[in-house]
Amino acid sequence: MGTDDGVSVYFIRHGLTQWNKEKRYLGHSDEPLLPELLYDSRLLKQQLSAQSFNQIFTSDLRRCMETIEYLVPDKPACADPNLREMDFGDWEGKTHHELENDPMYQHWINHWQMSAPPNGENYQPFRRRVRSFLNDILKKDDRRNVLVVTHGGVIREVMNGFIPELSFADSKIPHGKGVRMLFNQSGGDWKCSSWSVVPIVEKENS
Repeated sequence: MGTDDGVSVYFIRHGLTQWNKEKRYLGHSDEPLLPELLYDSRLLKQQLSAQSFNQIFTSDLRRCMETIEYLVPDKPACADPNLREMDFGDWEGKTHHELENDPMYQHWINHWQMSAPPNGENYQPFRRRVRSFLNDILKKDDRRNVLVVTHGGVIREVMNGFIPELSFADSKIPHGKGVRMLFNQSGGDWKCSSWSVVPIVEKENS
């Protein structure tokens, strides 16, 4: 829940698509969800329904729109293209195995922060649009508890930017799950004061 001196943001990764299942690069391609797997997110749906959100945001891509319709039906969400995954250009729909012998792909794997897939998106503009979205949320006084349904790369960018002790692997969020981050302002800058994975799974009594 939100607090008087901070902004609570739930970042939820969309549900699974066929390309996700096949481990294909999926950025701006508009793949639908596998609807039979949405039920796996029922605990998250239950926990989110107990929250009162000041605002709900989603990536404008179909897999996120379908996820948020399942999680919080009948609640309006603002679709924002800044919440899209990175655009993988000519590599959309391809697997690592299909690309691993391509010299351009090998260069991108080793220098992903300074290069881009052919006809795709460079990391730096991706980073700027994600930060622009987050900064807009944090500066609004009326937003204390916010829900965001987006993509794995977007969530990783936020987590690695505000939780420096995490490795890149530690910030990988499974499909249909997420992370709650509490942001507080300190010395004019916003910092993440606490975070936790969602949904919260209660331990069974032994």
